[in-house]
Amino acid sequence: MQRGHLIANRFSGSGSLINIVNQYIDVNQIDVKGIESRIAAALRTNREIIYEVRAQYRSSATVDLHRRHRRQRLRLLRQHQKRAAGRQGRA
Repeated sequence: MQRGHLIANRFSGSGSLINIVNQYIDVNQIDVKGIESRIAAALRTNREIIYEVRAQYRSSATVDLHRRHRRQRLRLLRQHQKRAAGRQGRA
């Protein structure tokens, strides 16, 4: 993952956190870079550019993450309890 600008610095995008999102490296360095290159080329010919960017997140992403962590913690707790019970049985 990389920090990527929604509006690139070269297009006067802000360096503040409101303009920065996590992006996969390939998305930032290949896909977004290609779009920005086409925009820059169009701007050099004095064409008007309307550029809209939206960061879209699944609304349940945070909930899913918490559920995964909770399941992992429960799985580790059960494993720990089984090991502890096995040690008590051997003692």
